[in-house]
Amino acid sequence: MSHSINTTLEIFTLVQLGTIILAAAFHKKQTRLDRLVLIVLLLHLLCTLGDLLAWEYAGEGTTAARCIALIGNLVTYLCLPGVYLGFCCCVFAAVTGRSRAQTRAGRVLAALVVGASALLLAIVLTNFRTGALFTIDADNHFHWGPASGFLPDGTLLVQLVFFIPLVLCESAGALLAALPRLLLLCVMPASAVVLEALGAGLMLLYPAMAGALLLLYLMSQDMQEKALLRQNAQLAEGRTQLLLGQIHSHFLFNSLTAIGELCEQDPPKAGQLLDDFAQYLRASLNASAGAADIPFSQELSNIRHYLALELADPASRVRVEFALHVTDFFLPPLTVQPLVENAVRHGASRRPDGVVTIRTESEPGHYAVFVTDNGPGLPPNAGDGIGLTNVRERLKNRCGGTLSFYTGSDGTTAVIRIPKEE
Repeated sequence: MSHSINTTLEIFTLVQLGTIILAAAFHKKQTRLDRLVLIVLLLHLLCTLGDLLAWEYAGEGTTAARCIALIGNLVTYLCLPGVYLGFCCCVFAAVTGRSRAQTRAGRVLAALVVGASALLLAIVLTNFRTGALFTIDADNHFHWGPASGFLPDGTLLVQLVFFIPLVLCESAGALLAALPRLLLLCVMPASAVVLEALGAGLMLLYPAMAGALLLLYLMSQDMQEKALLRQNAQLAEGRTQLLLGQIHSHFLFNSLTAIGELCEQDPPKAGQLLDDFAQYLRASLNASAGAADIPFSQELSNIRHYLALELADPASRVRVEFALHVTDFFLPPLTVQPLVENAVRHGASRRPDGVVTIRTESEPGHYAVFVTDNGPGLPPNAGDGIGLTNVRERLKNRCGGTLSFYTGSDGTTAVIRIPKEE
């Protein structure tokens, strides 16, 4: 009865391992941890397959059966030290994010973990002389050796005794985050070894180890996804810096020049423009520091400060109109202001009666901001410039928003849509 159950468990383990190996092998972007997990999976597959063949052909008297049983046992026992050590290396990399121990205590513990696998491998290599682990008689029957009560599975328990303090020692700065993952990965194989030692009569370690390796693979994919998200966030922030640099380079010099000219001609107006300039600069610096999403009313205030500076020249004939039907929503800072700047400079200022209209609406599922000018219209692909592309990507990454353009001979409309929160 136990033989059939063990055979079923090993077949289940092979199916499980094969599925994970196929998923890992065809994954395009493999990290070092992915490759290490894949190697351990292959070793475990060989180990399980060898054990299954050894038990299925044990006791048969043909020459072929004896060869298959002998090869199966050899493959199993030779792969086990690598599976145990490889599992520890994978867990260490997944929990600590490193491939080597950095502390003196950690290096000592790591040497003990490696030494346990090396000792088991030495015992396996000398087994046919000592018979410590197993022997196979002339009738092709398998017999456990005197050390089989503890070896080879007990090696994993010894390694875990050294390995768990090793990981905790190397994760001193993030102990609370490391401990749950460490226990989650180590509990299954350790429990299986204990149950086998207590006489359960079932080969539980193979499926337990396969389950732990599955968790390791999923953890590796999760770490890779989080790293990609961090990379995208850093890229978006870098593009934000580029956008702000463009705003400053195009705008600051003209603003300071206009304020300087008004200091003699109209000091009160110069003082007001200086205040607008300070408020605008503060908003830009807050955005460059990665400020959180802001209320639309605050973005509107920034737009008014910008317009006061942009339209300070008495020769400017651009008129700005507002039709604000909703203002109680949030959006990333400095996302509408670049659209207004684009509408003023490249649209309305090219008409003697230029008008820019800023309108907000509450649509089903979205808040919409419309920036319209009556200029000659944008050339093809003008909405794909660096500045507007950055606005589009910031909206997408920060709040799931969108930016679109509609242009014609009677002007251009830029539309921002922000999803409503549930």
